[in-house]
Amino acid sequence: KIHTYVGRGVTVNVPGSVVVYTGFTSNCAAMILSIAGGAVAVGATAAIAINNTQAYTYIGITPSGDVAQGSSLTGGKVTASGVQVASTLAGNTYVAGVGIAGGAVAVNATVALGFNRVKNITAINGAGIETTGNIELSGGLSGNTTVVTTSIAGGAVAVGATVALAQIKSENRVFIDSTGVTVKAANIAVKAGDIGAINASEASVAIVAGTAGAIAVALNFAIALNQAKNSAEIIGTRGSEASGVYNLDASGLIEIGAKGEAHAFAIAANASAGLVAASVSFAL
Repeated sequence: KIHTYVGRGVTVNVPGSVVVYTGFTSNCAAMILSIAGGAVAVGATAAIAINNTQAYTYIGITPSGDVAQGSSLTGGKVTASGVQVASTLAGNTYVAGVGIAGGAVAVNATVALGFNRVKNITAINGAGIETTGNIELSGGLSGNTTVVTTSIAGGAVAVGATVALAQIKSENRVFIDSTGVTVKAANIAVKAGDIGAINASEASVAIVAGTAGAIAVALNFAIALNQAKNSAEIIGTRGSEASGVYNLDASGLIEIGAKGEAHAFAIAANASAGLVAASVSFAL
């Protein structure tokens, strides 16, 4: 976990700008090779990679998870000519599995799993902010999950089975929660990815498998799932109506936007050769 923050109880009064920024790259990879040979050859290969990086960049209370020490104290306020809270996180997951089995009876099983759970949170969360300039929040997240497997089985009886899964459940969230405080500026922008920095993710799976023998059987399953989330929000409740005080106060423009791209690709290629040959491939 990465925490970059100014706690809610901190009082800041500066003539210039306050900038809170996180830039981080986290990659995760798993690779394995299995070779089996003999009269009866059985090969089993499993490769699993999980990328669970979490980045929190904020002014105020820790947005989620365990509350960072000192972030939940009360009584603070940020006064500056401008406030910028920004985070850029890149998290990729890569898995490669190769399994080879040869013998009179050859059985080869390959399992390759890649999971992307990267989270990027950028926020002003319950902190009082007052500036004559602009408040800008931006969060960008890019993360791909790629799984590549090769399975080869050869013998009088050859059986090959391959399962490959790439799943993305990443989250990029940018928000202001003004409950109980006043956030005041000339212009306010909340962006979860924009034209210059699109929130992008891609889940891709590729299986190349082959079996050869008097009896050759191959089973292949390739699954790519992309469940990435990308959101920009302004939430909270206003103060007492009689007081005429609004929790969110902008003299100019309020801009909220979320821009992203999400892709998922699954490819399964298999060849079986023999007196009796059976091949089943599934791609989702």
